[in-house]
Amino acid sequence: MTWKTLQQYLRDVEKLPAGSPRAVFRAGRDVELLSDAEAELALQMCDDRNLTVHTYDEALARHIYSHLGSYAELLRACLRRIEERLASSA
Repeated sequence: MTWKTLQQYLRDVEKLPAGSPRAVFRAGRDVELLSDAEAELALQMCDDRNLTVHTYDEALARHIYSHLGSYAELLRACLRRIEERLASSA
């Protein structure tokens, strides 16, 4: 849901098209909603998501599970920055 929120923000506020989750996170970096490191983490999150959809390997699931805390923190920070920008432009 966060990438869809970022996608809508990019379209409505920044006037930037971004279709895929990866493109959205890259554009988020371009408009400085995400740092380079955060964008890399977001891209890793996309890769992990894709792995979980097609893999039924418990070891891989545990490995990806260990990343969820940092992904949640990243997504909260992104949403907070969007809220701050919208509030400052109102």
